Amino acid sequence: MVVRPVVYRREPIQLFPNEGQGNTSHEQNDCSSTIETNEMTARFIARADGTGATELFAELLIPGDLIPENVNVSGGDRLIAKRIDPNTLEEREKLMIEHSDFDTNYGAGFRIDDKQTGFEIAFDRSASGRVSASDSSVTLPSPFALDWVSDPVAMTPAPQSFSRSSATPYFVVWDPFGAPEFEPSDALNYQVTGKCILTLSGVIDWQGGEDALELTGALEDLAPPRDGRSCPIRVRITLQRDGTVDSAFSDGSFVGEQVRVLKLQSVP
Repeated sequence: MVVRPVVYRREPIQLFPNEGQGNTSHEQNDCSSTIETNEMTARFIARADGTGATELFAELLIPGDLIPENVNVSGGDRLIAKRIDPNTLEEREKLMIEHSDFDTNYGAGFRIDDKQTGFEIAFDRSASGRVSASDSSVTLPSPFALDWVSDPVAMTPAPQSFSRSSATPYFVVWDPFGAPEFEPSDALNYQVTGKCILTLSGVIDWQGGEDALELTGALEDLAPPRDGRSCPIRVRITLQRDGTVDSAFSDGSFVGEQVRVLKLQSVP
């Protein structure tokens, strides 16, 4: 079954909803040493991109006047990432390192992206004497690959440059074809972006039989006078799985993702 996209967004989906907004310097961020764990929301992501590696991202937030404010981990508090190999059950830990170009978040990387690889993020507060939160975990969904084809059954390769108004349909398909290794709780999302088109995004109902994403006839030009242009486009397909967050936090999410990106050239 072919997916014919109908959902349009003008802005790209961001790693964290408030990324690029709010605080822009260390000094403006709240320090964890003055905040109780049950006042914080945790946003954790384990993201594999097909290179054989998985990056973990962590962000701690507290309520702000308009938007949530980022928490700067301090006073001996630590965020620790753990990887659990799905084949050997071997564990490996890494201290998560701060990234603060815009809003403070923390990261760590592991050279593995196998299906069912387990990841945990622990908020260790033993040094500050506050309540730790060590029971947040997620597993990775199945790796997959993307193909750009003119026939999703014969898997005939399609040209990298294509017309948005072409009478010949072109499709993005994913391998394993028909998603045999996806699990019922896994969500498959898509996003198509480019400087000459309206951003297009939506959810693929792979459990309902959708196994190809048709782009011809689905992409819309920008409004005049910026319409009728050519540009590179990026097709981003994300297989997403929800994990669990330690109940010591006020709220939160831990998501495991397999992300794949297809780069094409689009003409009117």
